[in-house]
Amino acid sequence: MATNPRSLLRVFLPAMVAATMLAAPQAAFAECITPFADIDQSGSAKVNDIQCAIIVVLKVLEGGEFVAPGCLAGELSTVDGNCSGTTDIVDIQLFIGAVLELPMSPQIDPNQNGCPETCEDACVPSCDGALCGNDGCDGSCGTCEEGFACNDQGTCDCVPQCEGKTCGPDACGGQCGDCGEGFACNDQGTCDCVPQCAGKNCGPDACGGQCGDCGSGFACNAQGTCDCVPQCNGKTCGPDTCGGSCGDCGAGFACNAQGTCDCVPQCEGKT
Repeated sequence: MATNPRSLLRVFLPAMVAATMLAAPQAAFAECITPFADIDQSGSAKVNDIQCAIIVVLKVLEGGEFVAPGCLAGELSTVDGNCSGTTDIVDIQLFIGAVLELPMSPQIDPNQNGCPETCEDACVPSCDGALCGNDGCDGSCGTCEEGFACNDQGTCDCVPQCEGKTCGPDACGGQCGDCGEGFACNDQGTCDCVPQCAGKNCGPDACGGQCGDCGSGFACNAQGTCDCVPQCNGKTCGPDTCGGSCGDCGAGFACNAQGTCDCVPQCEGKT
């Protein structure tokens, strides 16, 4: 024998109302399903759909990750009958009316098309493939972690970290810039001049410094090496301290310790 929906509702309704009054609101957006209240999408609204709605609310109340019961053919938002953004007792009441084939009040459904007015104007978030950014309903599809920014496609792009830097890694797999020849990037991301002293022991290092100093008696040449400087000031003969000579004395003269030529007396064989 066929079951009268009104009889079943008289049995289930008190428990349904008590359960849904305990349920915490669950944020959602929805749109009217066709037929209205056909939560299991069997083709018509029945008591089973109301039972399913109660089960959904209780699962939401449990907290944690929502696992849809087998009776829910669509998304969680399907149970938001009035598209209020929550799943609560008001939705259950609307579903009961639909199962009993009662028209909605004109305040809820002004044009009496079987769909609450709020659903006809409801915004449906669009986050398909998006991880961040606006969902089209003044909500968010998600946020990017620090160091990333949301692009126009709704995905997170790495933001190069180059403030105060002219070179080195940008934290996104790229570079903040390159140093020119003769410069190297330091740990702070700025370019330091690299002294050019290969093969040199004196003279400028191309960075405003010196490659070294020559000791006393030596002078730096154009190649950056130290040349011995002959020490012949005040001397006309004798060693120049560089392996050479300051000069030679003519015949009849001899070089003294001061590096000057002394006349050598010519008395041999003479009395």
